[in-house]
Amino acid sequence: MALGLTPLQIIEKGKNPLLRISENWERVPLEAIAKVQNGYAFSSKYFNHDKGLPLIRIRDINKVDTQNLYSGEYNVDFIVAHDDILIGMDGDFNATKWPGKKGLLNQRVCRLLFSSDKYEREFLFLCLQPYLNAIHEETSSVTVKHLSSATIKSIPLPLPPLPEQRAIVAKIEELFSTLDSGIADLQKAQEQLKIYRQAVLKKAFEGELTKEWRQNEAQNLKNWEEIILKDVLILTKEKHKPEKIEELFYIGLEHIEKGSGSLIESVKSELIKTVKNKFTKGQILYGKLRPYLNKVHLAEKSGVCSTDILVFEVSERILPKFALQLMLSREFVNDMSANTNGVNLPRVPTKYVENYKINLPSLEEQHQIVQEIESRLSVCDKLEESILENLEKAKALRQSILKKAFEGKLLTAQELKACKAAADYEPAGVLLERIERSRNGRFEREKKGVGKNEGKKVEKKKTVNKPKIVAKTKMSTTDLHAAIITKTIQLHEKNPTHLSKLNHIKCEKIAHLVESHLGINLGRNPVKDAAGPDDYPHLKLVESRSQKAGFFKIVKQSVGYTYSSGNQSFKILDRLENVLSPSTLIEINTLLQKLLKFDLQQAEILATTFAGWNNLLLDGKTPTKEEIVTESRENWSKRKMSIPRDKFFKAIEWMIANNIVPTGTGKRVNAKQTKI
Repeated sequence: MALGLTPLQIIEKGKNPLLRISENWERVPLEAIAKVQNGYAFSSKYFNHDKGLPLIRIRDINKVDTQNLYSGEYNVDFIVAHDDILIGMDGDFNATKWPGKKGLLNQRVCRLLFSSDKYEREFLFLCLQPYLNAIHEETSSVTVKHLSSATIKSIPLPLPPLPEQRAIVAKIEELFSTLDSGIADLQKAQEQLKIYRQAVLKKAFEGELTKEWRQNEAQNLKNWEEIILKDVLILTKEKHKPEKIEELFYIGLEHIEKGSGSLIESVKSELIKTVKNKFTKGQILYGKLRPYLNKVHLAEKSGVCSTDILVFEVSERILPKFALQLMLSREFVNDMSANTNGVNLPRVPTKYVENYKINLPSLEEQHQIVQEIESRLSVCDKLEESILENLEKAKALRQSILKKAFEGKLLTAQELKACKAAADYEPAGVLLERIERSRNGRFEREKKGVGKNEGKKVEKKKTVNKPKIVAKTKMSTTDLHAAIITKTIQLHEKNPTHLSKLNHIKCEKIAHLVESHLGINLGRNPVKDAAGPDDYPHLKLVESRSQKAGFFKIVKQSVGYTYSSGNQSFKILDRLENVLSPSTLIEINTLLQKLLKFDLQQAEILATTFAGWNNLLLDGKTPTKEEIVTESRENWSKRKMSIPRDKFFKAIEWMIANNIVPTGTGKRVNAKQTKI
């Protein structure tokens, strides 16, 4: 689903400390300094793994090697160069610098193309992710969250003086370099601990850890016995089949920590409604799916677990902790991994696990081995805990550095003085004016067809095939109308307390205001309908198109009908953002936000009053409030007479206060023609 707030409204909420800026700075919309280029929907029939250019999809934006190559025709405008700034528009909204050499910009990935020399590229990249994170947090979804290019364009970035931008970037890079070096050392220590853990287990099950103990106990010592796992670990097949939903202690693969035998977090009871494996305290749980073959847990209480987990009863011949450590050893994990079956979810056959050969020492020596392992690994655990704590501190320090930078508190007084002495220094307010003037001048040149490719490298085509023209510049009025309804639906779904106020009549009144007040042609020819200015024949076409395309669904109610989002809503909204200017999109969002709380009657009165008032202006009159109410109520339809007059006067006051006032432009709303 879409974003219910604008980026500026998110900032005004004051929830995210990384969005606060110095009082001496200004804000500039991202579109004033960079163009947002949407990716292209390349045909999947040319996807392959052998030839062509790397195809950059959302999953690939941080990878040098992409999952697919593309061997079909393409437009050179969609070639991505190394270090280009990319943003994933579905899922987590991540910004990254493309690490590969050259690739193709696929749909739902966008690229930032700088169009201003008044803003530091690296400063923008440092600022960008906190804003994307805040937008992500405010975006609701049923399945996957979607980010629009219009939202990206309207991000109000911090604007310090240009020398200050450069100084902040340099200082952050210096601080982050030291921080990254420390993090790398901590991560290296983590990897070394993993190697040490496995070395301890290897020596343990080869008898090296108890070698000296064996020499002291030689007279009473039994030789290790070669057996198979099912001789000491008996697979249980007891299932829990709830007749109704029950609340039980549940463990899934996601709850078991890799390589340690511990649970990742305190697992709480869950409502169970499907068949699960039962387990009791003291039994061993083993994940049989790759890559989870190092997920083993010794149950500390009874409950149920995923059917992808094998449950073993531990016999008296083997210590539970000995069995646990054995199944966590690299030899065991690697052997299981090498013998999995399946493509999507490879799993090790149960029989293979049961018939795995092990060397089993006596119970006495097992005790000694477990003791030796725990003694050594307890030191590892303490070191691991310390490393994790320091990694969290490093993460917090990184956020603290960024917070100080964006608040204008990172540079010292001496460093700020040096910035002000720079030849290109000018206050943020002056810089903002220069950016706006430059931007307006660029727009004027582009209107005249001059300078469209200034500052842009145009690479010659290096494929055999002729490039396609891939960008559409028009949108039918039917689809424009469908997009407005879709935006209205998603805003109401984002604000469920007002969802009951959504219906087709309210949407038709909103469409009228979008046309009449904002001047966006939706192809309607409204008439004086009982419920206000309506064009239901056109609405039926829009609804039919939208249902077939999956933009939105029609939901019947006891009286009339309403709408809900379709699975292709994001497509029509993306098209809308490519057709309309960011300022127009902001006007639409502002109007929809103002009308969100309106119920059916309030929307009807507002649209009717607007239409009646505009009719009088089109007739060349300068109407009084009394004349507007008479035109919108008494001269409209008999049904309007049932609505108290004072509500129309209140509507006029609201319209004036909210600057939703007609100007005598657009179409006149005439009476319905009666059939003879």
